Amino acid sequence: MKLTPLAIATALTLSLSGCGSDSDNSVETPTPDSGYPLEKYVVMDVDHQPKTIRTHKVVFGRFDDKIKPWSRDIASFEDGSPKPDYDADNDGRITVWDAEAAGIVNPSIDYQNISSKLVVEFLAQNPDGLGQYSTRPDVFVQGQYSVFDLLRYMVYSDDSLRFESVTPYTESKYKTTEFVLSQDINGDGDFTNDGEYSQSSNWYFRFKTSGGDFMRAIGEPDGEATYLRMDEMWAQDDMVIRFQPFYEVTTKRRQYIWQKEVERLAAQGGKYLLEQLRVVPKAGGMHNLVENLEVTAHNLRPDVFQPGVITGVDLFMSAIDQGYDIKLSYWPTLDTGASVYSYSINEIEGDTSSSGQGWMMLIGEDEIGKDYGNKLNALPQCNWDQTGASASSSDFPIDECLADYQFGFGANVLHLMTDVYVMNYPKQFAQAVWGSHYPQWGMEEYNGNDGSKDYDFGQGDSVSLEKLVAETASDSATILTPTHYGWGKADCMLCHDADTGHKNGAPLPINSVDGFDEPQAYFCATCHGSNGAPKGHGASARCFWCHSNSKTPDFHGDAFAKRTVNSKLDDMHQAYVDGELPEDVYFNHGSKTNTMTRDKSGNAASYPESGVQSGTNSDWSMSKTFPDPYSCMTCHANP
Repeated sequence: MKLTPLAIATALTLSLSGCGSDSDNSVETPTPDSGYPLEKYVVMDVDHQPKTIRTHKVVFGRFDDKIKPWSRDIASFEDGSPKPDYDADNDGRITVWDAEAAGIVNPSIDYQNISSKLVVEFLAQNPDGLGQYSTRPDVFVQGQYSVFDLLRYMVYSDDSLRFESVTPYTESKYKTTEFVLSQDINGDGDFTNDGEYSQSSNWYFRFKTSGGDFMRAIGEPDGEATYLRMDEMWAQDDMVIRFQPFYEVTTKRRQYIWQKEVERLAAQGGKYLLEQLRVVPKAGGMHNLVENLEVTAHNLRPDVFQPGVITGVDLFMSAIDQGYDIKLSYWPTLDTGASVYSYSINEIEGDTSSSGQGWMMLIGEDEIGKDYGNKLNALPQCNWDQTGASASSSDFPIDECLADYQFGFGANVLHLMTDVYVMNYPKQFAQAVWGSHYPQWGMEEYNGNDGSKDYDFGQGDSVSLEKLVAETASDSATILTPTHYGWGKADCMLCHDADTGHKNGAPLPINSVDGFDEPQAYFCATCHGSNGAPKGHGASARCFWCHSNSKTPDFHGDAFAKRTVNSKLDDMHQAYVDGELPEDVYFNHGSKTNTMTRDKSGNAASYPESGVQSGTNSDWSMSKTFPDPYSCMTCHANP
């Protein structure tokens, strides 16, 4: 396979995003006395250094989405197919570009950027009397707080907001803090004449976790709704949080689910028993990995949660305790600039995540599996009664149902890492599903185990890339040992000259057979071994996704260097519209999913003309001396 400049442009995906830098505001985690205490669970030693200063993006009120109802009610037939008169670019579907052509544009969103430093100071003083440090000191360690604690800060700081009442979690039958909120949205000083914003117990929140600068997966501009308890939901770094009134259709359903969870824990005698841990492996077909799993707290995130708090990752760690084949990994700041700093499910029964493909989680109740939906030919119906219990029909107006539930994510399916997904009351099931994002984003699967590949470096340099094998024989006369002066340093060129680099003055060998014209450390490794490089951790491609802005080991040449690149995605879409390309880079033809770039309000947008920052190793380029993943997999072979 040879990647032409056109194919290179096609591969502009997650890596084609500006890469934020790590904050210096980090705290050291305790170093274990001996060994790695999480070796049983995690595929690598993790030096987890959470940020101490975080930023949240906060906004109030319902989002006035213009594009969604236009696409649903005007531009599409009832079965979801597009009306030709509204398909402005004749690409066979209704998208945000068609909306823009029709003059349908969403309003801009103005977030308030809130520093955790201010929230922590407020909570320490506790001026509202709702709890020093947090309303839930049983859940959060000092210095950490919930989305509800953030709401406390916003209410105290804004004269247009006020709590009418607050019921502590200890007095709630749902075991969560309940409240009635008012917002003076018309600014007249009267908190009683603002419709659904006045004296309402239907206020709740939506959220969006950090996505960095990637503009093709911004999600719904409103954010994702959830049935999780607000006072247990950790306010994460770079999280978007929208506080808004919902309709009764949502409040009743949410409270119904809470009640089920409380009753389930009581019925289980206070034990946390998960009915089913399900797996849909790479080969397909769902099976129950374990039933009636007793879940215990493993305190994986002592930087955030108190001992004994159950999170989603505890479901899988408890299965590991029983001997099931599961391993965790860790995501730092990603190449896109997304702030993650979380553990993830990396391997189940031999299927190991590798960048664009891996494990996705569904956690919750079978009963709510179809509550949310955004497909026009299968819109949500909200078939439950006034108690929130499922019924054959809905007790609520359909327009209110669509306003709250016509979303692709919600209920069991959330963009939330399992190690911060608090669930102190038992869920019915957890389901790990193997999935691939390669088709959705148009990425090629550069896999170090696939043999040789041709690669065009974009300047006429065509080479054959292949994963080489480092020398491992202990009796080899050429293999390096810890006595080597440069032991553990990946870049041979730090000490060795290309022309006279060997002890006898001979030049360093160059892999000219494959088309290269300069020395490469991983080619040296074929004779001299991996020079003390640590083993890999199961991944086999796109190492730059995690090793880009953070977790960048020293002495790796230009492997982590940054450069400015320009997007060609819009041009490629136009080429498809003009019949010059067989497929649209902005459309996943398999899942019928649109993946064009949008702004935070959900309007059509493009990457900046000035370009964005990307790494030397990315989906569109590779380092000549440390090409990812080929050099990585040669020296850091997986066990």
